[in-house]
Parts: sequence; C-alpha cells; structure tokens
Amino acid sequence: MHWFMIPFFIVFFGIALCNVIAPEATWRRTRAWQYKNPGAAEPSAAAFKVQRISGAVAIVVGVVILVVTLSR
Repeated sequence: MHWFMIPFFIVFFGIALCNVIAPEATWRRTRAWQYKNPGAAEPSAAAFKVQRISGAVAIVVGVVILVVTLSR
C-alpha cells in the first residue's frame, strides 16, 4: 500500500462516518452557510436518510478497497 493512501482512507472514513452518525450536523457544517435562513432550507427527513445510507455504502466500499489494497 502506498503511504499516501493512509491519510486518504482516514479522511474518507471520517466523512462517511459523520454522514452515518449525524447527517443533520454535517449539513449544517457544510451547506447551511449558503442560505440566509438555514432553518427554512433544511432538507427533508428522507434526504437525511439517503445521506445516512450513502455514508454506510461509502464505508462498505472503503473497507472493500482497503482489504483489496492490503492483500496485494
């Protein structure tokens, strides 16, 4: 495994884990600043569920890539 992939995986898993654990907080930190009234522009519960699911999928894909990379 190349040395530069380790920081990439740490950041990747950190972002994906934040999306799984607290998608609302992730939205507030990354997107809410774009709106004059962030409370009125907050995404729906379904959008947060999709964000949570995509974070879980990203973790699974990241683990598979990590295992494949380490097995070489």
